[in-house]
Amino acid sequence: MNSSVLSPTADSLKGDSNVFFTAFGVLVVTLTMTVTLLGDCLIYAAFNSNASLRTRANLFFISLITADIFQALLVMPLELVRIVSEPQWPISDTMTKLWNSMFVCFGTASVCNLAAISVERYVTISRPLTHHATIITKETFAAVLLIWVYALISSILSFFAWKTPNALNPGFTISLSHAIPLLLLDILMPFIVCLVSYALIYRISRQHSCRIALLCGWTPLDDHKIQIVKERKCAKTLSLLVGIFTICSLPFFVFHVVNVSRYNEKLPCRRYASQIVKWLCYINCACNWALYGFLNQEFREVLFVMFKKCHLRIMSLLQSNRVVPLP
Repeated sequence: MNSSVLSPTADSLKGDSNVFFTAFGVLVVTLTMTVTLLGDCLIYAAFNSNASLRTRANLFFISLITADIFQALLVMPLELVRIVSEPQWPISDTMTKLWNSMFVCFGTASVCNLAAISVERYVTISRPLTHHATIITKETFAAVLLIWVYALISSILSFFAWKTPNALNPGFTISLSHAIPLLLLDILMPFIVCLVSYALIYRISRQHSCRIALLCGWTPLDDHKIQIVKERKCAKTLSLLVGIFTICSLPFFVFHVVNVSRYNEKLPCRRYASQIVKWLCYINCACNWALYGFLNQEFREVLFVMFKKCHLRIMSLLQSNRVVPLP
């Protein structure tokens, strides 16, 4: 008797929570998609409008935000379809596997570009006299191409690794034997490269600072010292990018390794957790352009000039369209 009275209330609460979670998911993914596209377009415009931004490290950053744009255009819209259609899934099995593989491809490209930026910064600060960081060479373009080929190969291999999805679980369903190599090769290996490069950058920066302080003291006009300070600031920006990636992306891959293990049934709120960790990956796409664009001095100055020109242009249009009253 009591159970029959209470069950409608329980079902109602469960339905309300599902509606709230769906609305929250739509809001998060829509905002993330919008911010990613608008921000990345700003970075593209800044990169194309100013020749001083066309450096090796910035080329890798452009490659990174290109991966973010592809996430926003090809992956996030289907995520919205999945959210609003749950528990049904209107997409075919092949399309679902392709969707998951694109997610792997663009995620792998992002972290590999982060690793490339880290290595480039390390080489720049360790070989300031022989390495020309401002000159984009054929080798730089070849490295970008290699990153995307690696990401594409990973996505093709992962396409054949997915188990057949079902209507209730259209996300990642992959065996543990495939999940662990995917995590190691596509995420942890580039991530370790980032950490090692940043540690080496920090050590070299401290050595250079101590050496200069002992030899000749601080003179603001010394170009070499200014360059070292500049590279240390870039290293701090890079550390923030790596930190945000750790917070946003690592939980996703750790969750899915656990999810395919024998402990998966013990995961609390498994359905909600699987979606939240994926949304964090999308949020990372929206953070990349803002972190690098506003913390990097060169990008920040160019963006400020662009905003100022747009403001003046808008004010000029408003002034020209203003109706002058007749005397």
